[in-house]
Amino acid sequence: MKRFKNNQRVVVSDPDPDHAALRGTTGVVTRLLMRDNSAWVNIEAGMPDHLRRFPASDPGGRGNHVLLWPDECEPEKPCSGK
Repeated sequence: MKRFKNNQRVVVSDPDPDHAALRGTTGVVTRLLMRDNSAWVNIEAGMPDHLRRFPASDPGGRGNHVLLWPDECEPEKPCSGK
């Protein structure tokens, strides 16, 4: 991917070695950072504690958010429904 879009569903496909535990997980882009094309992504399956940037019980709902770059992800392919 070259750039994220807000509310885009993504799959972590080629993570930085620090984020290797997220490979294959899905998430939703929640906030774009224009300075470097990165974005905060809400990982739907939950976040391993060693990757948390916010407390799991964060009152703002950011407990499963991680900062990712477009080259670490690919758009989630829609289900064909077959």
